[in-house]
Amino acid sequence: MFVWAAYLLSLQLPIAFCWAYSCHKTESSPGFSLPGDYLLGGLFALHSDCLQVRHRPQVTRCDRPNSFNGHGYHLFQAMRFSIEEINNSTALLPNISLGYELFDVCSESANVYATLRVLAQRGTGHLEMQRDLHNYSSKVVALIGPDNTDHAVTTASLLGPFLMPMISYEASSVALSTKRQYPSFLRTIPSDKHQVEAMVLLLRSFGWVWISLIGSYGDYGQLGVQALEELAAPQGICIAFKDIVPFSAQVGDPKMQQMVHRLAQARTTVIVVFSNRYLARVFFMSVVLANLTGKVWIASEDWAISTYITKVPGIQGIGTVLGVAIQRRRVPGLKEFEESYIREVKGSPRSCPEGSWCSTNQLCRECHTFTTQSMPWLGAFSMSAAYNVYQAVYAVAHGLHQLLGCTSETCSRGPVYPWQVR
Repeated sequence: MFVWAAYLLSLQLPIAFCWAYSCHKTESSPGFSLPGDYLLGGLFALHSDCLQVRHRPQVTRCDRPNSFNGHGYHLFQAMRFSIEEINNSTALLPNISLGYELFDVCSESANVYATLRVLAQRGTGHLEMQRDLHNYSSKVVALIGPDNTDHAVTTASLLGPFLMPMISYEASSVALSTKRQYPSFLRTIPSDKHQVEAMVLLLRSFGWVWISLIGSYGDYGQLGVQALEELAAPQGICIAFKDIVPFSAQVGDPKMQQMVHRLAQARTTVIVVFSNRYLARVFFMSVVLANLTGKVWIASEDWAISTYITKVPGIQGIGTVLGVAIQRRRVPGLKEFEESYIREVKGSPRSCPEGSWCSTNQLCRECHTFTTQSMPWLGAFSMSAAYNVYQAVYAVAHGLHQLLGCTSETCSRGPVYPWQVR
């Protein structure tokens, strides 16, 4: 498997770097990179996905008007906060400084590009294919992210041959639990196996055995729908209607109109929506448009308490929503840290230093316009996800602490290969 994956990777490299040369490299925002003895990579969606068909292999420029994603911004800040907290600690990694290289991954192309950048060899910016990858020294020793299952599957496939630890804070698909296929994948969010079990238990508890089932396109939604079907049937739960929201779905388009019409015709009171929050928003805007009301909606974790859905105009009239959510957690000090960042980045994005390489998608123009009064609201959904990021960074730090043989005062120094970090 590793040989085959390496072969695929070698095919993609020329394309990926060809993309890179066509990208904008003239400006960047503070906070996307920090030097250190050992670097961690971070993939965060600071802007919403660019849902459009492309005919050329170009990296999406994430920093587009009206696409800012406040949720991804909070997770981006959570990683920066975690690194700063560890660097200020005298107990964890004493005399060692951690740095980072963060990327905005608003699309699959941006995700692939960022993954290849973190795999690049330290000091060269190039990715060299070697027969023995155990001695491969990459720019970063571990990767935090990305944010969803579809991106995580791609990234885990690319990192697997290098055995680089990849800790996702939101990718929950059961498919990623296959160690033979994704040997270096880890996560700080529960697998979907648990939320599917919770959903079926909820349905059985209320005696809801005649339901409709909606999923979103991609591994998260489609595998979630499949798992729920398999678990529901032996429990006597019947599915009257099932459909998948397409990747390119738009509010009011013929496909969405037909889906909502057929859903209404199914005459089921209970509808399970196993969807990512982006396509769930399109779906519920279509539901509101069709005036489909009086239903009981069962929500999957990705949209259950997301403001991306609660802010849909007219959403209060669709009926009752019950859902599965991750236990609420807090990262003390994160809000104050974000306020200090706003004061730091006030003004225009900076130009690239002469002779340096500003990587694409390390820019957030809207971040430069915030004030402490207008900064994105840090709600329960984002705070819980931020805690997952916080845990992921600390997991890597503790792995390095053990690997470097740290005592209460000092750590040994030396080259660290990604596969050594456990």
